[in-house]
Amino acid sequence: MNFKKYFKGGALAIVGYILSPLSFWNDFLVNIPIAYGLSYLLSFLIKDIFLESMIFFYWVSNVVGMLMMHFGIKDMVSKDTKFTKKDLIINILISIGYTLLIVILIKLNILKLPFSY
Repeated sequence: MNFKKYFKGGALAIVGYILSPLSFWNDFLVNIPIAYGLSYLLSFLIKDIFLESMIFFYWVSNVVGMLMMHFGIKDMVSKDTKFTKKDLIINILISIGYTLLIVILIKLNILKLPFSY
């Protein structure tokens, strides 16, 4: 096996796992801070967009994590690295579920918005 390909795939899979919704701790330590920080910065440019942008950035970080993990593992174990439409749909459905959870946490005031008007 090609060590460079295996190492690259493994590194990609590890970073993807950290971003993905599969690790129970990643939301509070990785994804929510990323989404919160990016949304906070964006809210300086566009007022009243914090909640929508946080949902978007949270969702994107989860999808990117799933895709990175998928590509990394596939790169390690397979010669065929084709990404199917079914893989994309599964990743999107998982991310939508976690997005709904974050929206509920915000609506219940468990997560606080920095710019509440």
